[in-house]
Amino acid sequence: MSALQRMHSSSVNVFPMLPFDLEYETFRETYSYIKRKLPSSTAIKEVKPQRKAETSAIFQTIGDINLLKEVYFFKQTKEIETYLWNNRFLPDILFDAYEQIINIFGKNVELHLELHRDYEEEFEELFIVIKSMLKPTHMLDLLDKLDEEWFLDISNTTKGKLNITVESL
Repeated sequence: MSALQRMHSSSVNVFPMLPFDLEYETFRETYSYIKRKLPSSTAIKEVKPQRKAETSAIFQTIGDINLLKEVYFFKQTKEIETYLWNNRFLPDILFDAYEQIINIFGKNVELHLELHRDYEEEFEELFIVIKSMLKPTHMLDLLDKLDEEWFLDISNTTKGKLNITVESL
């Protein structure tokens, strides 16, 4: 008798009428089914990013940028890192945006950060691009809802350095 079977026989039998091998087979099939149904790695993570409190502003900014890379796709990594470093108020807004977007759009979206520049106008703005398989009209309705419920209230704190748009996958 294997260690797993000994451990199992001493525990409560969830399926009292089934032999051990059949229970394990049922568990394995169920686990495989659930694993196949989980969202892909490009979908939003289930766990809210946990920020660490740092006493050093430098280490806090570095930690925040690294954590943002776990929930957003950076299109131009070095440029966005530099932009966030130069606009250290943005990570707080980006973490809040992550929560607001998930609440409104759901978890089956991809969040991208893209830096848009116009050198002639000396203009730079970071965009959160919400990518989804939803219909474009529905995505625009959800973007309007995000604006009304959150973004318009905090737009002054972005200092014209952040905007949000949607895009189909």
